[in-house]
Amino acid sequence: MLYGTTLYWPLVRQIAQEDMEFIRWFADALLVLVLVCFAFAAPVVNAGSLLPTWVFVNSLQIISHMVLLKSIMPAPAQFFLKKWNDWVRWYDPDFIVSLQR
Repeated sequence: MLYGTTLYWPLVRQIAQEDMEFIRWFADALLVLVLVCFAFAAPVVNAGSLLPTWVFVNSLQIISHMVLLKSIMPAPAQFFLKKWNDWVRWYDPDFIVSLQR
């Protein structure tokens, strides 16, 4: 990089604390809903083709990793996609903290 080069990174609007609590609650509630839907959809999936299911899951994974790219998105969408990636990776920050004690 040349001397005197300036790098620019766009800043997005931050989330208010009360909005973040609602998004966290909504994301946790949505996790329960997704798990219930998967439980009810299991018999239907086993009776037919798995191609649409795999296409949906793979598309959701590709979309959820948009937070790793330099993309401008609303803060609630970025927060939700980060939580979704944590669920998919079975990441639990409370578990990590308990291991460090």
